[in-house]
Amino acid sequence: MTCRLRTGGLFSLVLVVALTGGAVAQTTGGSQSGGSSGGGGDSWGPEADRAMRAGTGAGWTPPVPAAPIAVVDAERVVRRIQEIGAYCGWFGRDYEIDCLRDQYTQMRAWLPDNAVYMPLRQALWQAERDLGNLVRQYQDPQAAGGVAPARGNPTRLRATRVLVRTPGAQAARAARAVIDNTQTVLLRSVGASDPRRVAFQRMARALDSNKVLLRSRA
Repeated sequence: MTCRLRTGGLFSLVLVVALTGGAVAQTTGGSQSGGSSGGGGDSWGPEADRAMRAGTGAGWTPPVPAAPIAVVDAERVVRRIQEIGAYCGWFGRDYEIDCLRDQYTQMRAWLPDNAVYMPLRQALWQAERDLGNLVRQYQDPQAAGGVAPARGNPTRLRATRVLVRTPGAQAARAARAVIDNTQTVLLRSVGASDPRRVAFQRMARALDSNKVLLRSRA
């Protein structure tokens, strides 16, 4: 972040110290582009969520000013979300829910680990948790695990393990509701004046492609 300070005297010194020694430094952590963030997926979880909401806890830092997301970076995230829909549809019927859960986990690790993307990371973490609960609730323990075919993968994505089958229209409706909530959480995380608002709106719309997987269930 570049700041041009034109004020003089003691006020300039105080302002420089406030900017360089405090929250602004937090915006530069992690990768600034798509790709692995070096374990960033494990840095957001229930403990961090409670600490952020309470404003306390080890490692908690005050909120930082929002920074805009470059168009090229927003487009990269949108493409990743759309790839998730294409990849999970490739597994076949009834494995979509666990596939979405698995890919949201991976996407959190893929995102830059900085405050700019925190609302998206939080929304994905909540979706991951809720979809995991659905998998446990509706899974078919007698079904074979879902394994992707050896050829024909339309994306570069991979599952981290054999997927669990969760059949039935009720499970599909519940999973669609989870994604609906993810979109709402993301959109409500930014105000009208937030420079990330347009980018987050595009990302929320991209999540519609993930819901398409679940609409064909009887």
